[in-house]
Amino acid sequence: MPSGLMQQDFIPECTEPGSFGYNPSFERLNAVVAKANFFLAHNPGVAIVSCETIRHRVEKDGQLKKPSNLSFTQYGSEITGCYVDGLRMWLTPPDTREKSTAKEGNAIQIEYFHVLPQCGKESAVQDTMNTLTTKLSNQLSSRQLQGRLLAVEAIDVRGVKQPELLDAEAATLTAAENPHSNSVMTFLRVWWQREQGSSGSRFSVGMATFVPELNLDTHETFIGGKEYKHLNRSNVEQYSKVMAYVNSWREQMPQNSQILNIKTYSTRIEKDGSFDCHSTYKKVFREPKWGHRHLRFIRIFFVTPISEEDPPPPYPFAIPPLTYKVFQPEAVKKSFFSGKSPFESKAILLEKLDRWIRLTEAKVISVETVAYKAFTGEETEFGTENMCTKDSYHHEKNRGYVPDDEKYVIVYRVFMEGTYPDPPGFDTPSAVDDSQHAAEEKPSDCPSAKYM
Repeated sequence: MPSGLMQQDFIPECTEPGSFGYNPSFERLNAVVAKANFFLAHNPGVAIVSCETIRHRVEKDGQLKKPSNLSFTQYGSEITGCYVDGLRMWLTPPDTREKSTAKEGNAIQIEYFHVLPQCGKESAVQDTMNTLTTKLSNQLSSRQLQGRLLAVEAIDVRGVKQPELLDAEAATLTAAENPHSNSVMTFLRVWWQREQGSSGSRFSVGMATFVPELNLDTHETFIGGKEYKHLNRSNVEQYSKVMAYVNSWREQMPQNSQILNIKTYSTRIEKDGSFDCHSTYKKVFREPKWGHRHLRFIRIFFVTPISEEDPPPPYPFAIPPLTYKVFQPEAVKKSFFSGKSPFESKAILLEKLDRWIRLTEAKVISVETVAYKAFTGEETEFGTENMCTKDSYHHEKNRGYVPDDEKYVIVYRVFMEGTYPDPPGFDTPSAVDDSQHAAEEKPSDCPSAKYM
């Protein structure tokens, strides 16, 4: 039977519990990767499909908040909460024959490195995501990488105003001390797989960003008669439409290029309708009176080998479309006062995902973990196709404006090459979005405004 897809998490251990005024401390990223390599060494035959950095919520004592649940409540009081970053690997398990022949000495190992920006509050040079990607590409084109690239991620860190203060190895993350004005700095984290006996390869890396089209309504407010633009939620393009732009762009990719990973990010939409998905340093001001809208966008990293010996692979007559399938936990009935998740468990959803991959034999490019609002906002109308969400606030007498409590559900979005309908008899819950066919519909052209 074809191999499926399994998930394996590696989370830093708490080294010092938090106390009043202090957040807990955790192992650094290199300790997390060492755990991953220990797992790989003792599980020969597995293949890494994709990997991603996962941000976990933690208690003051350093314990994760219900890691087995696929839903969580973000309370308004947690605006200065503590988070910790872990590594999530998506793996293809070995079949029975591979298990019997694989040797531990041939186990794969995972490596990583960071590309830091030149930017900041007082810096004369401000890197963009494009120039940061160019730095990465220059590094990889000038040195022999003893293996293959797995993924490139853009990691945001709050409260850092100068790049020399950026600690990319730190796993512990907290909200800025002043929640009303946060600095956000972005760097690149590159995951790659070390291959024994590899002669080394040189690569160039590219990045493409795709944003949905926004239509904004303009009307006068009652504050000094000044005009502000406010977003009309019904006029934001949905996820499948943006993926159609991706497919149109893909037809123009270099012949021997390969997509590394596809990931959904978000950025703040300002009151005038502007947004920034390119800066590596920006200020994000908290304006609870208006609420905050966030725009989701798709970012793709792709790689092109640099070799004078190996010719590019033959170009297919018809390029298979890039498609995606969202696996979302099915709602189950629980007692309102039980304190349990109203959605099925993580283990059940992962079993469904694995079984679907086995039955369809889908060619998976990458997988991402995304949290969506479960019962409020535009998500109630458009589900996981929604590309815009809003944070709402309410006023309390002694605390001022406080974020509303929100219930979130965690979903897995699998990006694939090719179209794979549900197998006969496969029990797909109604809560799961099957968006493959919608992603295939390509526009007549790909406006430059969509590909940034």
